[in-house]
Amino acid sequence: MRGLSVNPYPPQLVHDIAIGLDDTTTILKRHNISEAEYDELCQNPSFRAAIVKQSREYQEQGVSFKLKAKALAEHHLVLMNELITDPEVPPNIRLEALSKLTEWSDLYNKKAPPPTNNTQVNAETVSITFNMGTS
Repeated sequence: MRGLSVNPYPPQLVHDIAIGLDDTTTILKRHNISEAEYDELCQNPSFRAAIVKQSREYQEQGVSFKLKAKALAEHHLVLMNELITDPEVPPNIRLEALSKLTEWSDLYNKKAPPPTNNTQVNAETVSITFNMGTS
């Protein structure tokens, strides 16, 4: 493995395994670690303990879930774009998709609620009063 350090493994390796966004093979390739080196690391009690500790912290803080949700959202941006731009999709669905996308990306005015199917974007309010005579 690489040069000597306090730990015989890179801290980022522990993070990547603990967060669980990628499979082990992908993580090992990213860190240029062979299967044999990884098997050797797995025999190291401090390596195993570091992964367990980091995994527990991520789980308690919801970090793993948030990162996985973010990765899924990124992956599905293409689908959102298709929904928003497809003229065959009903307008209320396109509006809802656009509304959610702007909400998730913090592009809407935080003081005003994001548009929904029940509101129109940039619409003005008009009040009409009818004089029905005296009763």
